[in-house]
Amino acid sequence: MSARLLSRLPGSTVFRLTFWYWGVFTISLLALVSLTYYLLATTTLEADRQLINDKIREYAVLDHVGRAEALMAEIRLQKSIEERAGYFIRLADPENQTLVAIVPHGWSKDIARELPFLGPDEWQEVPNQSGWDSLEVTGVRLGDEFILQVGRGTARRRELLSRFKIILALIMLPALAVGLVGGYLLASRSLRPIRDLLQAVRSIDAGNLKARVPSRGKGRGRELDELAEQFNRMLARIETLIKGMREALDNVAHDLRTPAARLRGVVETALKDQAGEEACREALMDCAEESERIVTMLNTVSDVSEAETGIMQLTTSETDLAAILAEVVELYDYVAEDKGIEMALTGLNSLTAEVDKNRIRQVVANLLDNAVKYTPQGGRVEVNLASENESALITVKDNGMGISPQDQPRVFDRLYRGDRSRSQRGMGLGLSLVKAVIKAHKGEVSLLSSPGQGSSFTVKLPLSPA
Repeated sequence: MSARLLSRLPGSTVFRLTFWYWGVFTISLLALVSLTYYLLATTTLEADRQLINDKIREYAVLDHVGRAEALMAEIRLQKSIEERAGYFIRLADPENQTLVAIVPHGWSKDIARELPFLGPDEWQEVPNQSGWDSLEVTGVRLGDEFILQVGRGTARRRELLSRFKIILALIMLPALAVGLVGGYLLASRSLRPIRDLLQAVRSIDAGNLKARVPSRGKGRGRELDELAEQFNRMLARIETLIKGMREALDNVAHDLRTPAARLRGVVETALKDQAGEEACREALMDCAEESERIVTMLNTVSDVSEAETGIMQLTTSETDLAAILAEVVELYDYVAEDKGIEMALTGLNSLTAEVDKNRIRQVVANLLDNAVKYTPQGGRVEVNLASENESALITVKDNGMGISPQDQPRVFDRLYRGDRSRSQRGMGLGLSLVKAVIKAHKGEVSLLSSPGQGSSFTVKLPLSPA
């Protein structure tokens, strides 16, 4: 069947695959049957010809030993035996005139009168008047005096092959039926993961995001089962992202209400009071500050989303991490001094890594901002740079209020703020951005904290190969 013909067949893919399988099975079975029949026909033909050649050699030996008289006598003596055995034997003179002949039962004596001699190793088939049987004949010259021809009927061989054809037909009919049923079962079983996949897609299209393709094991070596497992992983990932998006949107909407309300309040106050130029300028400054806060929040959320989904564009280069830490520490040193907090930079004086220096500067700034924000007057914030097992370790440690054990698992979540941190102004995006940026650098960030004793954040980044 051609692919064009199969495409026109009715039914599903299972139907077409069934007929593909059945067609291949049928062709293979026919080829096997044809080969078997050919081998049987060839074998029986060679066996018959071997018997004829053996009979020729038997009489040729008598001719060599006892000459013509003994040969003709032997032929006449064996007449009844050879007739029952189905042999045709003819002895002729050099002019091909019959001297003595044995004709099998059911054959006309006339076939022995003028049977042509074709030469040694040449075979001729002489048909019977009945049309069913025939004689297969060959001959040799016995010296210069005689021609010996021997033949044998083909009826037995034809009957054997005819019965074999019937047996093959009786075997093929149920085999083809079994092949058709087996093809359907095989195609149906093979495409079951596809049907499950389609069912899951329909359920998801109907709004059921928890729909999954039934698992059939690890799927090792079974591509469709492995496809189903990968599809389930993708669905789980999509469900997680959608859930995160919904939570993020809820949190953003909640946190945007405050600056939006402030903006509206400032504008309404300025309009109601019919304030002068100075009051309007102050109102505009408040609006600009709140707008900047909103823009910062949205940009941070966008950065976190890009990093978590793996699409954040990093501009990496060989960067001295010690230099970046010194810059950020110097920037926050003024803020810490105003709060009466001691700021210290310790560790290595130089350590190079392949990083996006602006993003790493942003990470360190977020960690230092939190440390200074939640450390009381008289406290200490320490920034340390070290290396360990081909990794750079940046540690920001403070002795501030610390983080409660129940809040620690969620401090890196977007827009999450613990109860104790709500006393300080913030958006709850700083640590989630830190984790996302470090993950984009194929690094890690960890936390150690105890309430009342402070917190220690450690960033681990891969070093540049030597």
